[in-house]
Amino acid sequence: MSSPVSVFVGGKGGVGTTTLCREIARAMRDKGNVALVDGDLTGRRSVAILLDGVRSLDAARSTSPIASARVEGITVVELAERYDSAYTLDRDAVEGLTASMRGFNAIIVDAPQPFAAAVRPFVVRASRFFLVLEPSLLGVAGAQTMLGDMHRFGIPASRVDLVTNARSDAETIPRSEVEELLGARLVAEIPPLRDRNYAKSIAALCRHIGSVPQADQLENLQPSSKGPIGDRRGQTRRSYTVASENGKAKTEKPTAQLSERDALKHDIHEALLRRVDLVTAATAHTDSAKLA
Repeated sequence: MSSPVSVFVGGKGGVGTTTLCREIARAMRDKGNVALVDGDLTGRRSVAILLDGVRSLDAARSTSPIASARVEGITVVELAERYDSAYTLDRDAVEGLTASMRGFNAIIVDAPQPFAAAVRPFVVRASRFFLVLEPSLLGVAGAQTMLGDMHRFGIPASRVDLVTNARSDAETIPRSEVEELLGARLVAEIPPLRDRNYAKSIAALCRHIGSVPQADQLENLQPSSKGPIGDRRGQTRRSYTVASENGKAKTEKPTAQLSERDALKHDIHEALLRRVDLVTAATAHTDSAKLA
């Protein structure tokens, strides 16, 4: 692919990555042909909604979940319009799409789940990954986790830049501290939308994106997840006790192990249930004693 690919990933949910991608595409469209790819596999259709392109994309969609339409002078590509569509998304179709996207000055990819197989064709071609985070302790903590996952996945640290996106005027972590804590370069600090420097900050980020040299494809990435990341409906939980129709307790058996995080959540939940049972039993005993 001759067109440069920039992949934007949020350090956590709600940091404004999709809105930022839209602003970048709008700012760059006057200087060349720009494509904005919605790589969110949860079916939120945020890009289509923000650009008022739902009808145009639906009209362009045929048998494949993938749709492409020209909206507001931007070529918008939507990989999945519904959550279940992500499971039927053919990676070969995405590969063919990326190979055909030539002649763009920039391809901006909003990829909340960069480890999913469906977005891998864009990920391997990315010259730069932009990790978007809130300039707060919670934002930095989320970005640390995502950075670790990206590095383990095989994305070189040299291809990752940081972008802070302030959603309010609340006190923020200084630039130097963000870089020190995350060990990466902060290339843009986006202020709140109402700030008079907002447009200048977006323009500066666009210039940086345009200055990134074309890079070779990433050949040593770890295997991607076959399904959308974060979906737990297909995972089997630990064994747990439920009440049967005759009132007797029975244990549901698992077929797979949980992650350490989910295991901890399970243990906490079980402990809370035991505490609730003890409190209920004690209250019932006290009430019985009063009646006696």
